[in-house]
Amino acid sequence: MIGRDGALGDTLPPQPLKELLSAGGANLYVLSADRDLIDTVQRASGEQYPVFGVDDWRELLTAVETGHCGIALLDAEFDGADLLKHIAAR
Repeated sequence: MIGRDGALGDTLPPQPLKELLSAGGANLYVLSADRDLIDTVQRASGEQYPVFGVDDWRELLTAVETGHCGIALLDAEFDGADLLKHIAAR
């Protein structure tokens, strides 16, 4: 959760990717423009879990709202300060 000051320091602690992917039937969406990050997450998931790379906040939000996204991984460097505004707005 974002703190009252909008800082990301109040988010949940990092969890190993394996723990996140152990959620049954999880679809993982990675919001990032970094292809290497998306490729790394896809390799880590093996072929057990679907991983979708998205480079648009709206696309991620649609996946969440329609129930297609079970886990969202947000690249902290994606879209700079706009990412914080998007998160705070939800």
